[in-house]
Amino acid sequence: MVQPLTRGHWLDAGVILALALGLRVLYASEVAADPFGHDLISNAELYHHEAIGIAQGGKLGRDTGFQPLWAWALAGVYAVAGPEPQAARLLQALLGALAAAAVALTAASLADRRAGRLAGLAFAGFWPSVFYAGELLPDTLVCALLALALLAYVRALGGDGAGAWLVGGVALGLACLAKPNALLLTPWPALGALAATGLERPVRRRRALLALTAPLAAVIATAVGPLLFEGDSADTTTAFATKTLWDGNQREADGINPFIQEFERVEDWGVWHDLDDTDAIADTLRADLLAFAAGEPGRFMGLQVRKALIYVSTWEVANNYTVQWRRARSPVLSPPLWLGFGGLLALACAGLVAVGRRWRAHVLPVGWALIWSASFVAILVAGRYRLPAATVMAVYAGIGAVAMIDAARQRSYRRFGLLAGVVVAATLVTTLDPLDLRHYKIASVIELEAQVLERAGDLAGAEAHYRSGVDVARYGPELESAFGLFLLRQGRPGEGFEAMRRAVERDPEDPDLRKDLGGALRDAGRSPAAIPVLEEAAALAPADAGVAYNLGLALADVGDLASADAALTRALALGGEPGSIHLERGVVRARQGRWTDAEPDLRAAVEEIPGHCSPVANLGLLLEKTGRPAEAAAMYDRCPDDPVCQKRLARILAETESETESEAESEAETETETETETETETEAEAEAERTAAPSESQTNPPTWQRSCYLPLPDRERTIPCDGF
Repeated sequence: MVQPLTRGHWLDAGVILALALGLRVLYASEVAADPFGHDLISNAELYHHEAIGIAQGGKLGRDTGFQPLWAWALAGVYAVAGPEPQAARLLQALLGALAAAAVALTAASLADRRAGRLAGLAFAGFWPSVFYAGELLPDTLVCALLALALLAYVRALGGDGAGAWLVGGVALGLACLAKPNALLLTPWPALGALAATGLERPVRRRRALLALTAPLAAVIATAVGPLLFEGDSADTTTAFATKTLWDGNQREADGINPFIQEFERVEDWGVWHDLDDTDAIADTLRADLLAFAAGEPGRFMGLQVRKALIYVSTWEVANNYTVQWRRARSPVLSPPLWLGFGGLLALACAGLVAVGRRWRAHVLPVGWALIWSASFVAILVAGRYRLPAATVMAVYAGIGAVAMIDAARQRSYRRFGLLAGVVVAATLVTTLDPLDLRHYKIASVIELEAQVLERAGDLAGAEAHYRSGVDVARYGPELESAFGLFLLRQGRPGEGFEAMRRAVERDPEDPDLRKDLGGALRDAGRSPAAIPVLEEAAALAPADAGVAYNLGLALADVGDLASADAALTRALALGGEPGSIHLERGVVRARQGRWTDAEPDLRAAVEEIPGHCSPVANLGLLLEKTGRPAEAAAMYDRCPDDPVCQKRLARILAETESETESEAESEAETETETETETETETEAEAEAERTAAPSESQTNPPTWQRSCYLPLPDRERTIPCDGF
């Protein structure tokens, strides 16, 4: 039976809202002061840039078109406060606090005021909810909307009338625009109503209203969604949903990591990257997934069980490593009394047992949480996806805690033992770690700490941190490779390359380790040694544009220009950074004397990388070589502060001035001066070619400058200048 809400219940909810808001605002201030607080990672960065575009009058892009509401909410904040992530974090703090208040009212409706207080406090201090309120991701918004929808539906079942049904339907519809998985919840309120109240006449009227409000969610999502962004919403949604499903269920999936290295099953990665043929790609991925499920059912079902265990695990699987870094240092996140997912789930299980014979009144919230959870277990697991389910768990954690307190007070030891046993059993299940997630997170925190110490100049402390973690479990090889790069930065190449080679030996199937080693060897001027390492990485990850790019650079270093051209062309087709690739391929083709092929690449590089003078210098040199000194001079003039371009510009101007003076001289003087000029020009040309020659190989033509001004894709390093 649903309990009525009194003024006292609303007062409790207000206190919990204030407490939850205070915690989240305090945490937002910590994030602003955190050394990594300004780093927007993955989807957060995508939503941030999309929101800036919308605030400036644009439409939502295709990458987030299938869940547009959060980008539009961000855009509204940015339109008022400017493109400042901290303002968005304050909005999320309010949303998280509203979710905590809704949890308190829901628990009070389903049990009593004590359960409401404990449930609200549990979610207010649920540290993953506080953490994700500091990230620019849609999950806090989804959590608040679904918590409001669930409260409205519970109140509607208690007889609060058509207004409650309407609020529930609208909140659920908005949640669908923020996360499409919410569409699966739309029929559940009707089933919950049937289970809770039977078939009396008043209930039929309620179900009639429900039939209008619950599917309203799907209507909003399908009707409004296409108006909010550019492109075909149905095709985009289908393509993204299919790819995400494939990411979490294909043969090499581990249940949490969607960044699959091998994508050769899709004929053309570039097509998927540009979303030009969404139907064909979705069909290809769907066929591959069905073939795996049908051909290896045991392995497929084992993957599903593993994902379920990961989902209920106490370890927080975040999209980035900052979750453990921040929790280790945050006074807001670190108090041991704050519940994590495992503690919340254990108490919630006790609450479900305490409900007992009154289960029919709880079909709606329990089914709500199970459907939401199953929709992500079926795909892949990330901690932030669990937030809406955590609101329901907080409700039952409050109910379970009250039941245990009452059993202890009444000295009902049998009931207390039963509830305590359920808590212990659930805790044991949540501490299962099928992917060694604890060590994964420990390794990531060690790397973050070492990076901060290195930035602060404490090199000894950074080295000690790396050494403390290189033997950590499954992800130790990645940490050891990062340690090798650290040693290289400290001028210790022998130790650095040895550490990176050990990392490759520990995990020979990881292409990233070979890519890092190959790139480091090339940076150190050891391109002949880098080539076989990068070729092995390319064999393991044929769709990795970064591997193809670095391989092309190494091949160019040793003078294998034809192979370098092919590798760079492949990197461009795989979606690599176009500016750098066009520049490097243009240089390679110019070194082959292919002026007509090189010029479009160099011109594209000039346009793709504005403000950098390396493409300008190379294009100017090509224009000189093809007899267009006036165009070359205009090109060099675009970089007035670059010594290379200004030196060549001065040479062209000097030659032009010399030619003008020679026309006014006598024939004898002209003849003498021409000889002198020829000698000077020959010396100047020889000097220019000598200074432009790449230092790695004497076989390279001595004119073409590498892109020493530019960072390489996926690597925080620059190419050292080889000439000029």
